[in-house]
Amino acid sequence: MVKKYSHIIVGGTFDHFHLGHQEILKTAFTKGQKVTIGIVGNRMFQKKPLSATIETFSIRKKHVIGFLEKKGWLKRSSLIKIENIYGTSLTDKTIEAIVVSSQTKKNALIINKKRSKKGWPSLRIICVPYRLSDDKKPVSSYRIRSGEIDEKGRLIKELYFHGKKLILPDNLREFLRIPLGTIFFPKKLLPSSKLIITVGDIITQKLWQQGVRPNIVIIDHKTKREKLTPMRPPSNYRQTRSINAPGTVDRRAVDRLDRTIKDFINGKGPTIMTIDGEEDLLVLPSIILSPVGSLVLYGHWQFGAVVVEVTEKMKAKVAVIISKFDRV
Repeated sequence: MVKKYSHIIVGGTFDHFHLGHQEILKTAFTKGQKVTIGIVGNRMFQKKPLSATIETFSIRKKHVIGFLEKKGWLKRSSLIKIENIYGTSLTDKTIEAIVVSSQTKKNALIINKKRSKKGWPSLRIICVPYRLSDDKKPVSSYRIRSGEIDEKGRLIKELYFHGKKLILPDNLREFLRIPLGTIFFPKKLLPSSKLIITVGDIITQKLWQQGVRPNIVIIDHKTKREKLTPMRPPSNYRQTRSINAPGTVDRRAVDRLDRTIKDFINGKGPTIMTIDGEEDLLVLPSIILSPVGSLVLYGHWQFGAVVVEVTEKMKAKVAVIISKFDRV
């Protein structure tokens, strides 16, 4: 097949490499013989939502290279690091076209204005439609970072929590007594995090006493299934409620938690989520649904408290656990 353009450029963050990135690169290599791929450095995304959870440059570059090798396109490509929207578009006159998404088309228009001032021909702008996720919304790195979808556009909540309720099988009870993270000592400083979720009354109260305000608190006013006199929470917490029977993960509680996490990410402040029933197993959806880099702390019958740093590896571990639950 004869390529329409001899040299095409494309640029992006390529964070959590997903279907949209694949489509843009596929379009570029279908229409161009040589493709220069600009991968943005750290300075360009400091103001992006959840920027602290964007993958490092080396990881993002590795994912792009892996895709190119799989497709047999690596020898036709040139990968560069860019610190602005222009890349080599104002220094390389051989470039004929640029592939963009509807979101980044405005950058291509700015580039063409600059090229026009230099007396250079404008780049042909090839706009690639968004790839859609299961809910018919655009796949984006932000939605992946926030824990809403995966790289294939599948909804995380539907992927792991479909059905009305997950029921803990007896053969998993002992396994879940093993801490998912590290033992937390109340006097120890927590690592910096954009989101802290606590599951359990005692761990929440201890943090409040130290002046630490978790962003999302999940409590049931009980400890070891005995009623507990609740501590008066600090001011400015929003309040919400849900239902979750002992030994289960109720879809209603998952939906409420998912909404609460999204509300916090969107700036609506900290929330106390009071559970009618038992909150213990809501540690699992807290890890699955929260952004990478979050912290989930929960009470432990033997060690007092456990802190879990949310990583892709930890999410995968919890997903395996959830897959072993019974569903109704």
